[in-house]
Amino acid sequence: MNSKRPTTYKGNPKGVGRPKGAKDLKPRISARRRLDNYLPDEILTYKLKILEMLEKGQARTLTQCAEILEIPAVRVHGWSTNDKDFQEMIRLVREIIADKIEAEFSVHANFIPKMMLLKAYRPMFKDNFHLDVTNTRLEEMLNELKKLN
Repeated sequence: MNSKRPTTYKGNPKGVGRPKGAKDLKPRISARRRLDNYLPDEILTYKLKILEMLEKGQARTLTQCAEILEIPAVRVHGWSTNDKDFQEMIRLVREIIADKIEAEFSVHANFIPKMMLLKAYRPMFKDNFHLDVTNTRLEEMLNELKKLN
């Protein structure tokens, strides 16, 4: 009795894995190696352009900024997570945008579209924002209601 497995094709007895001759193929250039070609001055210039675009309203997200600047969005998000100063600047720009939106509430009669934008920038305006009301505060509110009646 023969204990060897039958081969599906020559050179690979199990029929899975790398085909014969795969080691001769050119290695892939990883995205990391391609993205590291930016000079520090270029990176700083891109970061400044991204902040300006966000502030002026030319783009609302980092991905949109990356598409406009024609750089990989992965790199921009990497900068925002790894560079704490850049992350803080993005937060400040978003605060400025939220302040501008709040200032426009008094001008517009229909503020619902602006409220939807504001939900993206301020957590207090999100739908599932939880208020922590303790029992003492609830009792105070009930006493005030009793006094009114």
